[in-house]
Amino acid sequence: MARSLKVAPEYIFKVKEAVQRNSFPSQNALATELGLSIDTIRKFLNAKPVDYRNLVEISEKLGLDWQQIASKEEIKPLPPSPFLTGSSITQPRYFFGRQRELKRIFDNIARAMIESAKRQSAITLPPLTRKTLAVDPFTSFDEWLDKVEQTLDQNIALLSLDEFEALDDAISKGRFEEQEVLGMLRHLIQHRPRFKLLLAGSHTIEEFQRWASYLINVQVLHISYLKEPEARQLIERPVKDFTLRYEPNAVERVLQLTRCHPFLVQLLCAEIIYLKNEQDPSVRRLATLADVEAAVPAALSSGSFFFADIQINQVGAGLADNPLSQINNLSTKPAPTSGLADNPLSQINNLSTKPAPTSGLADNPLSQINNLSPKPAPTDGLAILRFIAAQGEGVTVSREVLSRQFYDNLDSMIELLLRRELIEEIGEGYRFQVELIRCWFAGKQ
Repeated sequence: MARSLKVAPEYIFKVKEAVQRNSFPSQNALATELGLSIDTIRKFLNAKPVDYRNLVEISEKLGLDWQQIASKEEIKPLPPSPFLTGSSITQPRYFFGRQRELKRIFDNIARAMIESAKRQSAITLPPLTRKTLAVDPFTSFDEWLDKVEQTLDQNIALLSLDEFEALDDAISKGRFEEQEVLGMLRHLIQHRPRFKLLLAGSHTIEEFQRWASYLINVQVLHISYLKEPEARQLIERPVKDFTLRYEPNAVERVLQLTRCHPFLVQLLCAEIIYLKNEQDPSVRRLATLADVEAAVPAALSSGSFFFADIQINQVGAGLADNPLSQINNLSTKPAPTSGLADNPLSQINNLSTKPAPTSGLADNPLSQINNLSPKPAPTDGLAILRFIAAQGEGVTVSREVLSRQFYDNLDSMIELLLRRELIEEIGEGYRFQVELIRCWFAGKQ
């Protein structure tokens, strides 16, 4: 019975009433209780198709008869979405005790290695129990690696750490000892030839001085956008016998919006599939330009963790270069670029604090207005991105305009945004590299 079901429209009020009756303060609370995604709960409560097993589980949790509230309309959706859009969530506040968390981390790493070795290479690695890790996590894990190397024989094990910046943040907050963690990684690289370490993240090793000093012999590989033929294949033929077809201009628009960014292609295409599954069966299997545009707001919403990471962890990191920006930039909204007429309050906010000239001002009240001079906004990466985003799709903002709009460390902020591949240099100006990312910052004005 592997099909999708949805709540019948006439029962929506009853369903939402049941949520309140069961004392769930929010959709997030219900999702957490059931271990389901917020997107599934949102669809359930808005009479949109969800997996029938999820509908049954949610209904039972709310004390409802799923057979009664389920729509009798037969839903024949497209095949399950092949696109992977889940974002890793890094919340330092979830670290509670150093030894306890190290034990959990090493336990998870060991379990992943054991499972991966068995699944991919039919190799059975020795077990590592939590009881063994409880006494001394580092020593126990290191001794376990000795046994793993013996089991590997001539095989090579690739140990991947995604978003390694989160580990650096935990070290900075004193959750872990730098010498223990980074020293262990250096020891692994230098003295365990059967292991190769892969660190993945949006920052470079050079930006983390402590990592650079421990990992002096690593090789840096820059991973950027997909090539256009690869992105087209991901859009139109992500899996064999994919039944959704695209009009040519719809494919072009996906490429324009994502610039072949692998995550954003999958994010947008996943939302297109959700959208098509809610449409009439007669038009369900052909994606149009209008479908692509309609899927953009949903993609910005469901991909909010990705975009927020850019805003907080990639752009926000640049504020450390300018301590004054945290004080001066209490408001990230750019100052108006032309005149004072657009904002009457600016006549008050922009009054010069310089002493008045000694002659004439007292006799001429208008001189206080004539001598007003708009003050540029302080410079930080977020303010620059919002300013460029507000100019519209594909617009290049000249350096001259930016220099009039912002002051202080404009050069260093531009360099940061270029390094993050958020903007690109076009002639004497700059524009966003990826339109979907511009849409996010334009919506955060």
